[in-house]
Amino acid sequence: MKTAKDLLKMCESTNADCHFWKATDGKWYYSIAYISDEDAEEWEYDPPSFAGPFSSEDEAEKHLNRNHANPGGWSTDDSGKQPPPKGAKK
Repeated sequence: MKTAKDLLKMCESTNADCHFWKATDGKWYYSIAYISDEDAEEWEYDPPSFAGPFSSEDEAEKHLNRNHANPGGWSTDDSGKQPPPKGAKK
């Protein structure tokens, strides 16, 4: 059973910068970067962390949902043209 704290974590957006992509190796990855200074005139983000490889976009999304607060949306690139990130962790 989920606690109220768990449900709140799922609902509130962190406004993180999140991107999913299918890499040249055919696997899926995502990056997530959190805002380092919300009071700045323009938001500044910390360096991103990377996760993967995953066999599908769905698997990557499930990993994100289990391990991070709601980023508030993301972008997706399924072209397979981007390289895998260095230092990705699953």
